[in-house]
Amino acid sequence: MEVKLGVMADFANITQDNKLNILGIFGGIRAKGFPCVHPSLHLVLILSGASSEQGRLCHVRIRLAHRNAVLSESDTQPVLDLSNEVLVPPAFGPKVEMQQIYALNLLQFPTPGEYLFHILLDGHLKAELPLLLEEMPPLGLEP
Repeated sequence: MEVKLGVMADFANITQDNKLNILGIFGGIRAKGFPCVHPSLHLVLILSGASSEQGRLCHVRIRLAHRNAVLSESDTQPVLDLSNEVLVPPAFGPKVEMQQIYALNLLQFPTPGEYLFHILLDGHLKAELPLLLEEMPPLGLEP
């Protein structure tokens, strides 16, 4: 399996006829101060593989950490670390695709800087999606 698409958005859903809707794609968050809590974001993935992979379980792991943190268990605490087992659906043609939406609420970011979503499939790093956290400058006082 490979990551065909990976984005962060304000909202996403999949319709009954399997259409993927994505609203408000972004790559950065501005906060008034740190640490900060971001109320909600949707991580949207499209995973693609060969038709021979249909019917098997795929282990998906998503880890969000500051860019300076190395992808290992012994590092500083990540912002997010979740695992999921997904069943690869039937293929239509030579490829199989899976649309995945992860609604991530109340993510806590300790400091500004660049964070990375590490997307691992079956234990292999398949994608890194950057997310920039910036501190907004203080508003000037009105005369």
